[in-house]
Amino acid sequence: MYNRQFSWLSAYYRAITFACAMVVNDHATTATKYAMNLPSDNTGKTVVFPVRRGYRIVRYADIVRCQAAGNYTTIFLANGQEFSICKRLKDTAAMLPSEVFFRAHQSHLVNLWWVELWVREGLVLSNGAKVPVAKSRRDGLKSRLI
Repeated sequence: MYNRQFSWLSAYYRAITFACAMVVNDHATTATKYAMNLPSDNTGKTVVFPVRRGYRIVRYADIVRCQAAGNYTTIFLANGQEFSICKRLKDTAAMLPSEVFFRAHQSHLVNLWWVELWVREGLVLSNGAKVPVAKSRRDGLKSRLI
């Protein structure tokens, strides 16, 4: 009975030990994914953004795109809302899973779930937004979408 009551504790300890070992060995990304237990679809997972008056928790699926504006990033949500955070787009991209988000341009990060059409001018998203695609990133985007 004693072992059953604390079996969750040993599992928790093993997970933390593994995550710490991965961070020490410069495998921070693997450790983060292991600790977060990221599923392949990422639909229920969230990210926490620092905003002016605290923190904003947003699901990956609700983020349509992110647009850079100097040292700020504007995040556009599926419900039409948008908000800015005081982080560069590069730092914002590091907070989001690379399996879902793609850096289409120097100033645009796109959620691939929202891509509806790829035309010559760039991407057309499900909400009607148009995002340019840099020539140097077209091959990478093609491999991700096909």
